[in-house]
Amino acid sequence: MRDQTVVFFGNRDLGLRVLQHLISVDDIPRAIVLHPRGTSPWANKLWELAGSVDSVVLPADELKSDTAMATLKSVGPSIGVSAYFGHILSAKMLALFPRGILNFHGSFLPWNRGRDPNAWSIYEGAPAGGTIHLMDEGVDTGPILLQREVVVTPDMDAAALYHRTVEALVSLFEEHWPLLRNGQIRARDQCGEGSTHRRHEFERLRQLDLSKEMPLHKAIKLLRACCMDETTAAEFVEDGIRYSVRVSVTALARESLEEDIREQHK
Repeated sequence: MRDQTVVFFGNRDLGLRVLQHLISVDDIPRAIVLHPRGTSPWANKLWELAGSVDSVVLPADELKSDTAMATLKSVGPSIGVSAYFGHILSAKMLALFPRGILNFHGSFLPWNRGRDPNAWSIYEGAPAGGTIHLMDEGVDTGPILLQREVVVTPDMDAAALYHRTVEALVSLFEEHWPLLRNGQIRARDQCGEGSTHRRHEFERLRQLDLSKEMPLHKAIKLLRACCMDETTAAEFVEDGIRYSVRVSVTALARESLEEDIREQHK
């Protein structure tokens, strides 16, 4: 069954890899919606890839216009694929897709809906992973189609967990896309309250209060959680100067640790 009309909404490295896979299996989206050129290196690569196929390409910042809505409606969409797309889609937009829109989220839903799920999995100890679910009008609240858990080890920071989660989502999608495309995977409602986070919570988390005391293990978790990328980490201000704080935790071989312990007890 290959008569589905796919519309793709995407951003970041995950978006690029999902679009590459759709093109490679000849499920070229009839329409592609992307963040504007110049907003990130990934956006530029996505625009270049989209320009290599015969698809209608729309910038995300024009998506709410009547013209964009009419354009998408004209392609006769059946199923949508949203891979780290940074805009909330309206109920009117969702209604265009009789088979729904598949959304990729970098957490093990219902845990860590919303922003920065990799940071909160580390800091709060909630399950981590990737989820493909059906989009609804809420934020990451739709029924779950597929999930894969990612184990968080003590040497992982938020950046490492992000990349591990992307790999899990890409693997899930590539393995199951034919079933997803043809509606052969039964969705299930999210079970349990889980958790939801907004961007301002992470920004508050990474602003360190040097007068505050906490156990060392919690402080290390906080610093790992705030190491998002090369430019984003925990910060503090002293004497009017802002400092960035990073932590590097390296796993040693178990044999070496046991040998060190034996040497200490001789």
